[in-house]
Amino acid sequence: MDVSQLTTDDLRKLAEQVDRKLNEHRVQQISAARAQILKIAKEAGISASELISVGKRGKQSSSAKGNGRKSSSNGHAVPNDPVVSSSGQRPH
Repeated sequence: MDVSQLTTDDLRKLAEQVDRKLNEHRVQQISAARAQILKIAKEAGISASELISVGKRGKQSSSAKGNGRKSSSNGHAVPNDPVVSSSGQRPH
């Protein structure tokens, strides 16, 4: 499309149309991405509320805690029982 011959008003109208269309596309992309994420979560047996309850750094929110493990300084779960190895198994 050659826009060199358009007036200032026509260019402004075109810019508004482009902005509206970009916003429409963005909404569609977000909706499609959300559907994909929810499909993957469902296949993994994870509810939408569980997805939302995990914080930015992978830490669970206070409502999702209670798994009996403490968090280390790096955010990884640490067993409460010092006899349990890092693999989660008790040594034989």
